[in-house]
Amino acid sequence: MKNILDKISPNEALEILRLLAKTDKHIQKKILDIAEKMIKGIDFECICDDVFWALDPVMATAFSADDRTMAVSTDSSEVALFDVAPLRFRSLLTREEGKRLSWKDAKTRPGVTGLFRSPPVAFSPNGELLVTAGAAGEVVGWEVDSSSVRF
Repeated sequence: MKNILDKISPNEALEILRLLAKTDKHIQKKILDIAEKMIKGIDFECICDDVFWALDPVMATAFSADDRTMAVSTDSSEVALFDVAPLRFRSLLTREEGKRLSWKDAKTRPGVTGLFRSPPVAFSPNGELLVTAGAAGEVVGWEVDSSSVRF
């Protein structure tokens, strides 16, 4: 069983929990109790500050076809990925040799010229690929799950 749990995505795990909660009120109560305990220690204000710092200002957004993932391009030519429900920062993508950054590694705010470098963003229909385009005409394809450059 542990091998299966290691292989499923967070979205698949959430769907399993929802199905279990619908079929059994006792399981539903346990899930709610565990969730309440887990979020008690979360400092949402701190998380919001971190997200807004990393994304100031937002230049373009895109949602996956299933509306579970959001991509946001910033004025630093970076793209941040978020899980939508619950809102959770996933990763910060940059074009520097596919280097994967966390918000703590985000660059300082650029000058006025940086405002014209924000990449448009779009998801593939299946949500597995994110495509960004830069002002110089380059196109970069990212694998959403791994945050790695595909092309």
